[in-house]
Amino acid sequence: MQKQFLIIALLLIASVSSKPDLLQGNILRCLGTIGNSVKDITSLIAVIAEKGDLVSILKAIGNVFGQIQPLMQECSNPICLTEAQQRCQAQTGKPCEQYGAIMYPKCGDGFHNVGCCLCESQCPPGFRDDGLFCAKPSAYGRGAGYPWKFGDGFNLNGATQRCQHDNSQGCESYGLIIYPKCSQGYHNFGCCICSPDCPAGTTDIGVSCTKPVYGRGVGYPMFYEDCPNKKLLRASSEDYLSYSVEDLKQKMVEHSQNFVSNQEDQDKSVESAIELSKVMAAFEVKTSKLNQ
Repeated sequence: MQKQFLIIALLLIASVSSKPDLLQGNILRCLGTIGNSVKDITSLIAVIAEKGDLVSILKAIGNVFGQIQPLMQECSNPICLTEAQQRCQAQTGKPCEQYGAIMYPKCGDGFHNVGCCLCESQCPPGFRDDGLFCAKPSAYGRGAGYPWKFGDGFNLNGATQRCQHDNSQGCESYGLIIYPKCSQGYHNFGCCICSPDCPAGTTDIGVSCTKPVYGRGVGYPMFYEDCPNKKLLRASSEDYLSYSVEDLKQKMVEHSQNFVSNQEDQDKSVESAIELSKVMAAFEVKTSKLNQ
């Protein structure tokens, strides 16, 4: 097997040296990244074939995207990526970054990408990141409060005075009992618990805060016109977003199988990786939490 791999590598090196306009990059590193990609792409095929749940499929897609990015850097012509990036920046007015074989506008300040196509906010200090949520720091109790006592008169003035004497932050009523106000950055939950406030722009659901999230689209893939050697990097303009989720699964299998079948052909590997990236991006968008 190693001997066969070496022969293939030498043939490809000879091919590149005789055709200076072909894809650039270190051929051995390119073949290495293709080999690394095959394992995760094969796993993606298996997960879909076994009718895995959405979480399993998205995890497999993330692994494949992680392999395709270095593959494109080693195996594709940098001009192709550069022009896709320029097109992304021109149309979005934002700096762009590569994910898989596609360029996307970078997430805004305070946000980071989740997969290819979503940007979600970061949790503030002290909050635990639980994916879609920011788990709050610990709440605390504010005691049993200061009730009315005999001799207070027919009001809560006496209870308020006793509370204020013991609590410099001030007091407030809840029902017929006076309680110390919660510390800054906290609010009362019921009578007796002080719960941390959620950051602005998030939704308080009790023990956690929901994160703001937005989509950044399906990105800007390489186009046919982007590369001097046009026959090597064809990229269909077909809108995969018009496909159903089940059809996208089949397309992922189709392009994954093409990649595995053509792993010894650098040019076809790049072409398959581009189309597979586009289908996976469409699948993530169609199944994202923004569409739930």
